[in-house]
Formats: sequence, C-alpha cells, structure tokens
Amino acid sequence: MLDVARKAYKEFTEDIYSLSEELSNEYDIALELKYEHGRGFYFRLSVVDLEKNPLPPVFVNVIKRKKHMELGTIELCKRNKKVSTILPWEIGPIKRELQNHDPGDMACDHSSHN
Repeated sequence: MLDVARKAYKEFTEDIYSLSEELSNEYDIALELKYEHGRGFYFRLSVVDLEKNPLPPVFVNVIKRKKHMELGTIELCKRNKKVSTILPWEIGPIKRELQNHDPGDMACDHSSHN
C-alpha cells in the first residue's frame, strides 16, 4: 500500500511541477513553485516581473507580499486536491524520499527564465 501511495504522490507532484513549467513558458514569466503544509503548492512571482506585462487572468488567489506575489490557478487547485487524497500519515515518508532524489529531476525554479 505504501508503494502505491508513493507512486501516486510522485506522479501527482510531477504533474504540479509540469504545470508550473508550462505556465512559465506559456506566459513568459518566472514562476517559482512553493509548498506549505497547510496550503499545498502555490506559485510565487517577483512583482518586478509584472512591471512590463499585467498578470494573466488564469491566475487566481493572488496575494501581494512585499517583493513577491503568491498565486495559483484553478488547475493547480485541482492538482493540489489530488495530492491531498493520499493518506496524511503516508505523506511524511514519501516527502523525505522525494527530497532525497536529485533536485534536477523535479526542479521548478524558473528564476533564470527570460
């Protein structure tokens, strides 16, 4: 059962990282993917990146911080929901295992994106 949960968690999180890459490329913005336990995955974007172009309407739940904006999309909400379906007591060991993987496998920091 734990192997099935691990596989599902890995697939769901890879889908989220892929979404981040797709949106960064589609809208030519440097999205940074973040995670908080109670909140799930969300995007972070420097306000400087929005000086040239307005934020596309696909982004929702926008929270402005000092130098960054935190935001999501409806699709990210759906994918977060999938991740949360995995039993909570199984997530801890899975996260530790995924964190020990090569960060290049699932990196999603697009700060160098032009």
